[in-house]
Amino acid sequence: MKTLYLLRHAEADNNPIDPERDLTDGGRRHAESLGRWMSGTGILPACIFSSPAKRSQATARICSENAGYQGGIRFEDDLYDTHGAAYFAVMADLENKYDSVVIVGHNPATSDVIAMLTGDRRHMSPCALACIEFAVEEWGSVQNSDAILKWVQIPAH
Repeated sequence: MKTLYLLRHAEADNNPIDPERDLTDGGRRHAESLGRWMSGTGILPACIFSSPAKRSQATARICSENAGYQGGIRFEDDLYDTHGAAYFAVMADLENKYDSVVIVGHNPATSDVIAMLTGDRRHMSPCALACIEFAVEEWGSVQNSDAILKWVQIPAH
C-alpha cells in the first residue's frame, strides 16, 4: 500500500513576480494549523517534495515543522508551473521503501492529479491536503492502479 498526500500551497501574497510570492499571515497560520492537525492524526510522511516557488517552500517547511517531520524536503523544479505530468514523474522515481509521500504544489495541477488518479474532480483550496491510497507495492505502478481518494482536509478560514 502506498499513500500520496497532495498539498496545495497556502494562501500567498500578490507579488507580481510569481515564483517570489510569499505566504500571507493567514497562509502561515493555515500551514501551522495543518501541520499540527497532521501530527495529531498521526500523519508523518516518509518524504516531502515541493515546488521551488517561495510560497510552496514556505508551506512545506511550516507544515512539516508543525507535523514533527524530521527529514529533508526535496525541491523539484518540474513541480512549478505544471499540469500534473511532473507529479507522475516524481512518483515514478520514488524509492519503494517510502510508503507515504507529500507533494506540495499548485493548482490546477493538484486538482488535475486527483482527477487523473481517482476520477474525482476536486477544487483544492489554498492549504488543502488530499490523501490518495494505492493498492500497489511499487510507486512506478500508481498511474495504472485503482487509486482511492480517502479524504480532503480543507483549512478553516
